[in-house]
Amino acid sequence: MAKQLHKRFSDEEVKMLLEKYLSEKVELSYLLEILGIKRRRFFELLKEYKRNPARFSMWKKVIDDCKVKPIYALSPQARGKIERPYRWLQDRIVRTCAREEIRTVQEAEKVLEAEVEKYNYRQVKNSGLNLVKF
Repeated sequence: MAKQLHKRFSDEEVKMLLEKYLSEKVELSYLLEILGIKRRRFFELLKEYKRNPARFSMWKKVIDDCKVKPIYALSPQARGKIERPYRWLQDRIVRTCAREEIRTVQEAEKVLEAEVEKYNYRQVKNSGLNLVKF
């Protein structure tokens, strides 16, 4: 699955739109409208894309604009520690909503709050430390 760089378009879709603009297959006004950005912002993104199409990321541009320095996980194990709780919560929420036949966002938010409470205060988590047995 492609990662999300825009609220409505994936990374690959944004790159495709920029490529179509560069090959003059689509007009600027159309792109500004569907991307929901101003002209100046579009040309900043286009400049970034031209510089290195393979590493183009709208996320990187937003982080730079906000003057935030990201801290990257240096190992797969560190990235896994971050993602595992989210994957666990997502799985639990989807299953609970299906089991309880929840159909509205408000009801799902209550399930989310309950599952987060359960995870934070009642779920046993492995700290990764090797405990010494006496």
